[in-house]
Amino acid sequence: MPRIGELFGIFFYLYFQEHGVPHIHAIYQDNVAVLDLKGILLEGKLPRKKMKIAKKFIADYAEDIQEMIDDINYSKVGKKKAPKIKNLNKPKL
Repeated sequence: MPRIGELFGIFFYLYFQEHGVPHIHAIYQDNVAVLDLKGILLEGKLPRKKMKIAKKFIADYAEDIQEMIDDINYSKVGKKKAPKIKNLNKPKL
C-alpha cells in the first residue's frame, strides 16, 4: 500500500482491505499502530509521544487522506487512471 507520509521517524501507510475500513498503519521502529481515519486505535501500539504525533498527523491531513481514498476507489471502477499519491511529509504546525 502507498506510503503517504513520514514525520519524526514515523512512517504512514494507507490500507484498504484489512480491518474492513480504510485505515493507516503508523510504523515507528519495531512498533506498529493501526488507526482508523478518525485517529482511533484499532490495534497495535506506539510509544505515547509517537502516538500523539500519529493522531495529529491523521487529524491534520484527514481531508487529503480522504481525497486519496476517493481517488483510488474511483479509479477501481475504471473511470480514470490510478492517482498519483502525494507524500505528506511536511508537518502542519
